[in-house]
Amino acid sequence: MLTDRGLVLIGFMTYTVAFTVAAGTAVAHQGTIAGTVSGDNFEPLLNVAEQLVALNEPDHNGAVTLGCLGCEHGVLSEARARFTSSFPVNSADFIGTLCIGGTGDLVEDCVEAATIVNLTPGYRIPNTGAIAQLAVSNLFDTDYRNLVGVPTIGRLALLQLKYEF
Repeated sequence: MLTDRGLVLIGFMTYTVAFTVAAGTAVAHQGTIAGTVSGDNFEPLLNVAEQLVALNEPDHNGAVTLGCLGCEHGVLSEARARFTSSFPVNSADFIGTLCIGGTGDLVEDCVEAATIVNLTPGYRIPNTGAIAQLAVSNLFDTDYRNLVGVPTIGRLALLQLKYEF
């Protein structure tokens, strides 16, 4: 493909695979397993103006989710693990291309690979229609950042009470 900036992409391929498996009955236990994997084979390259071109997204990423929506005694739970490969970023003032040979005063390192686990246990309070739920993002407090120019993200816990009527 030739663009107005003289960039040529040849042999660019992407893939996405997703699955969901659910087991149980409408009244009793309901367990779920779901997942997704996606990626591409794009290699950062130089355009006509000698600027590094990057997709600003990981080459490979995926997630696996295990859940139980009707576990015994009103307990609900979901666990999700998410993997993201490292990737370079070149977007306006946010430049993270050191890992692919980027140079300059404002250049940072690329976004590093990370595996993040989220956990969401809950309890359905009998005869009320209420659910008490604790959502914990980044359960193991892994240092990571989603993009260049942003701070690292730590663990986040949110306690909520949901009411269905």
